[in-house]
Amino acid sequence: MGFRPDIDAIADFFPKTPIRQTFLFSATVSPAIRQVAHEVLDKDHLFIDVVPKDSSPVHAHIPQFYTALPSAKEQLPHLFRIIAHDQLANPGNSKIMVFLNTTKQTQLFTTLLRQLSKTVLPTRPQIYEIHSKRTQSSRTRASNEFRRDRSAILVTSDVSARGVDYPDVTRIIQIGSPASTEQYIHRVGRTGRAGKGGRADLLLLPFERDFVRSQLSDVPIKELSHSKLLNDTTSLAEKSESDPAAYWDSVKAAKPSGGVSTGRNRLSHNNKPATALANLDNEISALFDQIDKEAIREVFVALLGYYFPKAGDMRATRRSVYEGMQAWTTEACGLPQAPFVSDSLLNKLGGLNDGAPARSMQRGAWRSNSNFGFKSPPTRYINSERNRRWNERTDSEASRSRGRGWGDSEPENTRFRSGSSGWGSRFGREGERHSDDGWRRPSRSRRDDPLF
Repeated sequence: MGFRPDIDAIADFFPKTPIRQTFLFSATVSPAIRQVAHEVLDKDHLFIDVVPKDSSPVHAHIPQFYTALPSAKEQLPHLFRIIAHDQLANPGNSKIMVFLNTTKQTQLFTTLLRQLSKTVLPTRPQIYEIHSKRTQSSRTRASNEFRRDRSAILVTSDVSARGVDYPDVTRIIQIGSPASTEQYIHRVGRTGRAGKGGRADLLLLPFERDFVRSQLSDVPIKELSHSKLLNDTTSLAEKSESDPAAYWDSVKAAKPSGGVSTGRNRLSHNNKPATALANLDNEISALFDQIDKEAIREVFVALLGYYFPKAGDMRATRRSVYEGMQAWTTEACGLPQAPFVSDSLLNKLGGLNDGAPARSMQRGAWRSNSNFGFKSPPTRYINSERNRRWNERTDSEASRSRGRGWGDSEPENTRFRSGSSGWGSRFGREGERHSDDGWRRPSRSRRDDPLF
């Protein structure tokens, strides 16, 4: 429990009981919480449980599925088919949270989702981004807007895994094995709240296959093959495409959540979702030429830092993790060859065979100095105070620009603003936020979570 030293320091600062009166509130009562209660509260403290004893936890009744992908190449197509499946199964009310394990991975996947969602999804959703490199005001604004939206996608690191309540979330998608069984359960708990339905999907790369057996043996999770999802999504898309009027009539009849404004209910939709999904692989391949090798390398190293310490929990070797992540850079990201990693960096991460990560790596102190993003003619992202001010200003502007459809006409050179001299890339600078078709400057960078 990361805040334990702070709790102890606060308890030592205040007078002891009975002069001090202490209340402890917790959504879960883990062994660590019980230990805190035993040491901080009065020994005769009163315990009040507001959850009925016969009630089951959320994750016990929410349908949960995992897919051990046949290859890293299928990661992005599978992700988009899950999103499309939810949009088609919940027309007009698809509200999805996508969890990733590091900040850099969150930034990259946000960029990919924003770009590809324009052409391959049944509806084009508003996409929000929350992670540690966003300013607190930006995170709060994105959280509030996602909470109010009727249909949207929130791409997030574990900063949104617990302690937040988003109404009407229909799908939780976890990309890669979470840090622990507890974290998996907390993520799933973002859906199925207040007695409502939902669903959770877990995507695993080939080297993560044994995570379910080793860490989720007590969780009611079922295997969903890559081909089964493909068939299910194609069937729903063909049904929608055969009678789009009936499909979108059901959208108009759907009741929005309380407090949702009229503007947030307007959705741009694709009348040929089956055709769009059939072209998914081609759309993904078309992005490969625009990928910045340095961006992928940084995500690659960040994920090595995340996976190496937990290789044992996945019943995998560090060498298999390393080779699996190398395959991810070439098969999923289209690099012609895997990034080079020096022996010194591998040693800092603990090496391919054994050993603990170096202390500085455990604290997440290492950061690449290279710019993060995709190819960007002619200017690239630069950390600056100006970027932070641009971030705040464009967040405010974005909140007033909701609801424009796919058919909006806008000059190409005004749609991808860099905030410094020249015009920026269409892809993936750190912290970029989607404002309809626009891209904005990043917030000031700090260290990633949980490690990079």
